[in-house]
Amino acid sequence: MNIIIKSGIAVLAVAGTTLPTMAEDIYFTLINSASRSLQYFYVAPVNDRYWSHDLLGSDQTLAPGYQSTVIIADGSTACLYDFKMIMTGGTEIVVSNINICDLNSYTLY
Repeated sequence: MNIIIKSGIAVLAVAGTTLPTMAEDIYFTLINSASRSLQYFYVAPVNDRYWSHDLLGSDQTLAPGYQSTVIIADGSTACLYDFKMIMTGGTEIVVSNINICDLNSYTLY
């Protein structure tokens, strides 16, 4: 089962980050190889103090062993993003400086 995640988050380009030639939608596969379900998934360009809305969507989770296509369609030219994931049980994971412009997939362990 795949859950398609779409986002229209508004973000600002961050000076000093790697930039694609022009703003474009970014697609990658999010794989949950952890033992718990992913309840919330947020993104933000590095150095941005504000997280996006939950990209999994209302009442959606990503169960262990499942994957989903993530689309970041925010019009930004920033490539470096931080990810914030909250698992079932409340465990919070923050991963910094992910280059989404070169990202084909991201696996959560």
